[in-house]
Amino acid sequence: MEIGTFIKEKRKAKSLTLRELANSINLSHSYLSQIENGQRKASPELLEKLSKVLDVEYMHLLEEAGYIRLQEYDESYIEFLNIEEFRKMEFPDIEEYLKSNQVYFSKKKLNKAHRELILKVMHALTDELEKNYPSAEEIEKLYRNIKDSTEVINNRN
Repeated sequence: MEIGTFIKEKRKAKSLTLRELANSINLSHSYLSQIENGQRKASPELLEKLSKVLDVEYMHLLEEAGYIRLQEYDESYIEFLNIEEFRKMEFPDIEEYLKSNQVYFSKKKLNKAHRELILKVMHALTDELEKNYPSAEEIEKLYRNIKDSTEVINNRN
């Protein structure tokens, strides 16, 4: 299920109008409508606000939105990763990969000229897109929440 549909269903289950929910989290109703209709992506910060109003676990909303994959985390995994490794795995930036030496496409290694050309094309294609990459603070918060959640789950077992 798309995150926007999920939010809409939870909002309706709580008998909230679009305006009421938007007002409760200091967001315009039109922006929230765009999220519910899949035209915008909800940031982790916004999902945290929504989790409180909709009585949904924050981590569950992050998973529904595609920010994290909770079922894949276990204590050894999260202990192994430092925050930078976590960022690269959960929020990969194609530009970082294209700047490295070991980049393949269709099982063929791309040389520097190919990688630079691809970067130019990607920049041209994405110039008009909204910048929505999570901030360092948002990534660290996600990392800490996952680490804390993993510890709680493992302590229950």
